[in-house]
Amino acid sequence: MTERHEELLASCYRSCLEMGVGFNTPTIIRYPFEKLLRERSQASLVRLNLNEAVVPESLGVRAVGINADMKQSIEDIMEC
Repeated sequence: MTERHEELLASCYRSCLEMGVGFNTPTIIRYPFEKLLRERSQASLVRLNLNEAVVPESLGVRAVGINADMKQSIEDIMEC
């Protein structure tokens, strides 16, 4: 693992990274991630899911949905 990979991983731990959980996922799974974002002013939410990367508008700019294939995205990150 490179220093850049370690930085990215640490950033994930400081943030709220939700992978493969889309809008059609039951609230019981999505809610904890959105709750963390509302409780922690420094947190951000990344919802990575092909065709299901919807984030509530109420979360504002601290949340982003990435409509991409998770496997390919992880491979792309590992190549950095």
